[in-house]
Amino acid sequence: MEKSIENIWKQGFMDEKLIIPSRINDLYNKKSKLLFDNLNKTTKWDNLSLILIALLSLIFFIFIGKNLVGVYSMSVLLTLFYINKKHLKKLLIINRNDNCYTYLTTLRDGIKSTIKYYTILLAIASPIVLCLGFWLYYHDQEIAQETLIVGLTVIVLMPIISIIGYRLSNKILYGSMIKNLDTIIKEMNELKA
Repeated sequence: MEKSIENIWKQGFMDEKLIIPSRINDLYNKKSKLLFDNLNKTTKWDNLSLILIALLSLIFFIFIGKNLVGVYSMSVLLTLFYINKKHLKKLLIINRNDNCYTYLTTLRDGIKSTIKYYTILLAIASPIVLCLGFWLYYHDQEIAQETLIVGLTVIVLMPIISIIGYRLSNKILYGSMIKNLDTIIKEMNELKA
C-alpha cells in the first residue's frame, strides 16, 4: 500500500525540484483529491445515463411500431456505454506512482486525448449509424422525395451536429472541473518557477 493514491497525494511536491511550503502542498493535495473524486463521480453518472437513454429509445420505437429501429438504437447506445466504460477506466487509472503535479498533468492530457478520440469517432460513425437507422426506419415503405432530401441532409450534417452536441455537453458537465484542473496546474507551475 506504499504506492496508494493517498500516499502520492501526501507526497505531492516533495520532489527535490518542486519544494514548496507544507501548507500550500496540503492545499493542492486536497484540491486535487476533491477534483479527482468529482470527475470520477460525474463520469460514472454520465456514462450510466446512456443505459437509461437506450431503454427509453427502445420503448419509444416499440411504441411507434418500429421494433427493429428500437433494438438498433438501444444496441448503438449500449455499445457507446461499453466504449465509454473502457475509456473511463483508462482515464481514471493513471500512473499513481507519480506526485500530485505529474498525476494532474497526466489526467489533463488523458482528458484532452479522450475528447479528441470521441470527436473523431462522432465525425466518422454518426453518419454511418444514422444512415443505417434511416434505412431501418423506412425500409418497408416508400419514401417521399422530401423525406429523402431531409434525411440525407441530416445525415450529411450529423457529424457537425454530433460534435457540437458532444462539446456542449462536455462543457456543461465537465467545464468547471477542467477549468479547475487547468487552474491548479497553472498555479503549481507558477509556484515551482
